[in-house]
Amino acid sequence: MKQINYKKLILPNIPYLFIGLFATKLGQAARLSPGVDFSSKVLNMMDGISMAFENILPSFHPVDLLVGTAAAVIKVFSSSSLTEEKLQPLSAL
Repeated sequence: MKQINYKKLILPNIPYLFIGLFATKLGQAARLSPGVDFSSKVLNMMDGISMAFENILPSFHPVDLLVGTAAAVIKVFSSSSLTEEKLQPLSAL
């Protein structure tokens, strides 16, 4: 039985984790921005960003987590360095 090299699985995915965490902060900033409609939220986005980055921990609000996950997945699939050779099933490692 072949052992799984966890270092080989975890290290390449660390940048996507940080992208997801940063995107949760952006989702939180959009949610916390004062305003009722889209235009007023966009105009007051800097207030939301300052409120979101007061705490270093990521937001665990479901919408913020969804925004972070979507951003990380989009980045994974839009990465030009992602080729068919890197998309191996776990059994092939």
